[in-house]
Amino acid sequence: MWGFIGTIVGACVSILTAWLSINSNRLVQETKAKEERQERANTFQRDTLLEMQQSVHDVLKLVHRAYIEDCKSLHEGTPWQKAKLSDELNESVRLALSKVSILVERIADDEVRLEVKTLTSIASQAMHARSESEAREHLEHSQVEGIRVFESLGRALRAKY
Repeated sequence: MWGFIGTIVGACVSILTAWLSINSNRLVQETKAKEERQERANTFQRDTLLEMQQSVHDVLKLVHRAYIEDCKSLHEGTPWQKAKLSDELNESVRLALSKVSILVERIADDEVRLEVKTLTSIASQAMHARSESEAREHLEHSQVEGIRVFESLGRALRAKY
C-alpha cells in the first residue's frame, strides 16, 4: 500500500516539476521575444530619427537656397513671386519635403511629429511668401523652430539607446 502511495506521490511531483519547468521556459521565451520586438522597434525609431535629422536639415538648406535664388531674381528686376526657381532646386525642395512627410509618420513620439510638421509648414510658407520681408520672417522663424526640432529629435534618439 505504501509503495502504491509513494508511486502516486512521485508521479504527481514529477508531473508538477515538468509543468513548472515548461511554464518557466515559456515565460523566458515570451520575455525574450518581447525584448527582441522592443529592440527592433527601437532600432527602427533610431534609424527613422537619424534619417529625419538629415531630411529636416536638407529642407532648411534648400528653402534657404530658394530664398537666395528669389532674392537674386528680385535684384535683377523680376518681381517677387514672379521668378521661377531652377528646375533642379524646385525638384530638390519637392523631394525633400516629400521625404520629411513620409518619415514624420513613422515617428512614434507625437510631440516630435507635431514639431516637425510645424517646421515644414513654416518652411513651406517661406517658399510661398508674397514678399522678400515675409519670406525672411518665415525663414527666421524656421531657424528657431529648426533648433527646437533638432533638440527634440536628439532627445528622442537618446531615449532609444
